[in-house]
Amino acid sequence: MDGQWLTTSEVTDELNRFFSQIGGNRQGTQQLCKNLPGALSPVSIGEVKYLLKQLNTHKATHSNDIPTWVSKAGAEDLCIPVTSSINKMLETQEYPRKWKNAQIRPLKKISNAACAGDYRPISLLHHLGKLAEDVILRKLKSTVESKLGKNQFAYRKQHCTTDTLLKLKNNRCASLDDLSTSHISATMIDMSKAFDRLHPDVLKGKLQQLGVSDALINLIDSFLTNRRCSEIGRAHV
Repeated sequence: MDGQWLTTSEVTDELNRFFSQIGGNRQGTQQLCKNLPGALSPVSIGEVKYLLKQLNTHKATHSNDIPTWVSKAGAEDLCIPVTSSINKMLETQEYPRKWKNAQIRPLKKISNAACAGDYRPISLLHHLGKLAEDVILRKLKSTVESKLGKNQFAYRKQHCTTDTLLKLKNNRCASLDDLSTSHISATMIDMSKAFDRLHPDVLKGKLQQLGVSDALINLIDSFLTNRRCSEIGRAHV
């Protein structure tokens, strides 16, 4: 970088420093309930067994992770201890610290990358952590799916960017058909690093507005905060 050759360790430190600062200070300021409000219903062994069998063995994971195919092939036996671990997470509303440790693999955004900003960080995580994320997402969707606006197309099943374009086209055509329309204006906003810059407090406030339980918000807050990046390394596939 900057015309100088760096060691692998120096490159790792620089990329981790850069990527960790993208979101700014993400330390939560809202005071969460300390008495573990309510309760999150546990998952069954059958549910976890199903999720284990659905694991994608072609996705890369953390280099310290066991191969995903091992968990998938051993789903009949592993479903019991994995269910116990996930239910403990739901009971304590604490996402396991080990699963928060991501391994960053940078991909070039341009051919002649010269600085950290020219790379896109890909986070490699433990595959059982991704399974736990799926459990959390299922619980969240059961609460908020019916409350999302009709114009919310991203990250929803049976919705895609094509729906967004069709909606814009229909609105434009309807306006053009209206004889009282003098002109049509559109504002497109592309927020740089929008996902990374979303502050946990903002997200928690939105979840509360959608009627998500304090227990689930506590768990999501634990999932989002105090995450760590380790050195760049090889990944299991």
